[in-house]
Amino acid sequence: MTSRQNKATKKKCIYLDQFAVSDLLAPDSNSLWGSIRALILKKRAEGKLYCPLSHEHFLETAKKRKTDAQRHDQFLTTLSDGFAFKPDLFITSQLISSRLRGNRVTQKTFFYANIDSKMSTDENYIFFDKLANEHKTLIEDAVAGLNKLRAQTRTQKIKGKAKSSFIQASKYIQTQSFIQRLEELMKLERLYIRGDRIGDKEVPNWVDLILEQLLKRHKLKKKEVKRLLLEFKSKGFENIATLNIRTTLLAYLALYSKKESQADHIDIMRISTGLPLSDIMLVDRQRKAELVESGLAAKYNTLIYSGRSNDLKELMEKLEQL
Repeated sequence: MTSRQNKATKKKCIYLDQFAVSDLLAPDSNSLWGSIRALILKKRAEGKLYCPLSHEHFLETAKKRKTDAQRHDQFLTTLSDGFAFKPDLFITSQLISSRLRGNRVTQKTFFYANIDSKMSTDENYIFFDKLANEHKTLIEDAVAGLNKLRAQTRTQKIKGKAKSSFIQASKYIQTQSFIQRLEELMKLERLYIRGDRIGDKEVPNWVDLILEQLLKRHKLKKKEVKRLLLEFKSKGFENIATLNIRTTLLAYLALYSKKESQADHIDIMRISTGLPLSDIMLVDRQRKAELVESGLAAKYNTLIYSGRSNDLKELMEKLEQL
């Protein structure tokens, strides 16, 4: 079952951004959000939908006060039916392995099952709060130089063909980084994990971690590595959903963002894993515009809504039809 085929099944997957969970928990039952909450709870009880958890949910929720964090987590855990998206690293490596071997992509490719509330204990809340702070520091250090450059060039506008060329060039550069690493692997016949310097820390290179998963967990053979190299040279990341979405949104971030933040990168992590399997996704206005303009929403057959009132009214209509 491919991700697109999964969307033809009866139970629909609705992926909620952090802002949506917060608004759904707002006390005003007469608001649009109050009506949407009632519909989601009703349709979930009828077995018509589920709203999976994500690793990014824990990072964002841990930044709230403990009582609010636990309330958010319990609410979304109830809606999730016990499903939680695996981290990007695991999904991406599985998608690559399945592509090379002709295996079906299923819910198990994307989800852990039978997940309970993680914020219910003080110990877990403290752990995720620390993890969120460490992630925030890493992102801020990683983009500090870029943000300084953007401060000098923020008035410059790129339009039309130049914009399209910029997006394609950015994606090409990211693809080439993966291709070069595969070529090194073919030549040396061994993998070593490079360290990327971010501020005063060194973190494992992301591409190397994917390759490590492919070699150790999925037991890729040399001939399969060669086929993967040919795939990326001829088609780029077009057939690996998480990589395709990630590189596209990073290109838009480089094009439009005046200042990158932790929230931007959490959005990208959320969307790259969540979009392929989601029937409906709630994101902020900027991310919605990027997903529609880039063609990603259409490619993965996902309905995208923001928090604007017109979007929420359309979402209510869609939920009522389930």
